[in-house]
Amino acid sequence: MSSGGKYSVFPTGKLHIREAKQQDGFRSYRCQTKHRLTGETKQSSAGQLIVTESHSTVPPRITHREEEVKVQLGEIAFLPCAAEAFPIPTHRWYKQESGRTNPIVPSQRVFLMGGTLVFRRAIVMDSGKYVCLVNNSVGQERIETELIVVVTENTHSQYFVTPPFAAIITVHFLGKLEKKYSCNHLKDDAIANMEMQ
Repeated sequence: MSSGGKYSVFPTGKLHIREAKQQDGFRSYRCQTKHRLTGETKQSSAGQLIVTESHSTVPPRITHREEEVKVQLGEIAFLPCAAEAFPIPTHRWYKQESGRTNPIVPSQRVFLMGGTLVFRRAIVMDSGKYVCLVNNSVGQERIETELIVVVTENTHSQYFVTPPFAAIITVHFLGKLEKKYSCNHLKDDAIANMEMQ
C-alpha cells in the first residue's frame, strides 16, 4: 500500500480517501496498472467521488474490510477498517489472545493510518485475530480480521541411516507454513516416497 497522508492505495487497487471534503469531489480519479513481466500499462476510465453533507447523525458503517490478510514474514501488512459516519468516528484496534481482547498499543512498527492497522516488517507473533471497533456518539460497529504471517523455508537436508536402524526426524516451525515436504527412503533397493503437507 502506498500512502500520502490523505490517500492510501491498497495492493487490491482500492483507494482510500480519508476525511473526504467537498473539494475532493471536484477531482477525477483513475487507476493505472502495470504488468510485472511485460511492463505494459493500462488506465481505467475516470471516476468521481460524490461528497454529500449530512444534516443528521449517522452511525458507523464499515465500507472496507478483509476477513483474512496473509503476508510473508518481514513484509508490510495492512488490516483495513474504513467506515463512514457522522460525527466522524474513532477507530480502536484489539488483538484476541488467550480468550482476552487486548488493545493495540501503537509503536514505530505497528500503527494506525486512518482506520487501517499497519504492521511494518510483520513477525510471526503478529499472527492472530484482530478486532476493529468503530464508534461515534450514535452507534458503533465492529469487525474481525485474521492476520496470517507465512514462514517459508528454503532448506534441503539429507539424512543417511544404515539398516536395520531407524531414524526419527522432528521438524519444528514457527508460523504458518505453505509448503509441501517430501521424504524418500530406500527399501529393498526401491525408493519409497512419503509426502507431508
